[in-house]
Amino acid sequence: MHLHHFRAAGVSILLECPSDALPAILHWGPDLGALDAEALGHLAAELRPRADQTVEGPIRTALVPESRTGWAGLPGLSGHHQGEHWSPAFTGVTCDQRTGEGGDQALAVSATDPHTRLDLGLTVELGPSGLLRARAELRNRHDLPYTLDALHLVLPVPGDPADLLDQAGRWSKERIPQRRPLTVGTHLRENRRGRTGADAATVLFAATADLGFRRGEAWGLHVGFSGNHRHYAERTATGRTMLGGGELLLPGEIILATGETYESPWVYATYGRGLDE
Repeated sequence: MHLHHFRAAGVSILLECPSDALPAILHWGPDLGALDAEALGHLAAELRPRADQTVEGPIRTALVPESRTGWAGLPGLSGHHQGEHWSPAFTGVTCDQRTGEGGDQALAVSATDPHTRLDLGLTVELGPSGLLRARAELRNRHDLPYTLDALHLVLPVPGDPADLLDQAGRWSKERIPQRRPLTVGTHLRENRRGRTGADAATVLFAATADLGFRRGEAWGLHVGFSGNHRHYAERTATGRTMLGGGELLLPGEIILATGETYESPWVYATYGRGLDE
């Protein structure tokens, strides 16, 4: 079990990268400070999900959540080989930590499912500004074509955020903030105009109840794509909160032949104390 701790501009990202499962974010939020391997190990043990009443063991929520782990929320990857292989199991995983362009701290992940013959690549980067971004790449090696319905990246929000904040509007009245309580279920914002419109969510925030311009905490997600896309926030019955998003694919839009690859747009994520930050 490998742990990767990235820090920049008051933000920490702690990723857990086992060799037999997709990586998961254990912490995304305020800087944890300089921690040695032993301290990171103790912290990871505290941050890992606990078993609840739904299944016998703890449920990991990876960057691309998998149904096969017991996750009952929205899956990160949806698709099939002519009606088969709708729940892949990416068990062959390697993670490579590197330094990206501009001093970004980066993690490159390669995962494969030998049964469905699907390969999944993930890239996670934390820039010097504290801005996190990630994207995914799916390759079909099966003899059958793979119909891709959705490929979303999902980030966990720690603690107990109380509110959701995004934007709506219309022509000449764009970017109107709308705020509501965060409750159990899924809050979904979809853009189906073929380009970003005045009613786009722009950034979807999960936030503490006291959020203002210079107070409270906020975790925000933006899909960096000007075509059809979706943002969503999901809270489970057990109290876990996720922010997710990606391209909104129309029925039959992406069918991967043998050897073909689909690359998702970048998903950007930001944490700050107050909206100004």
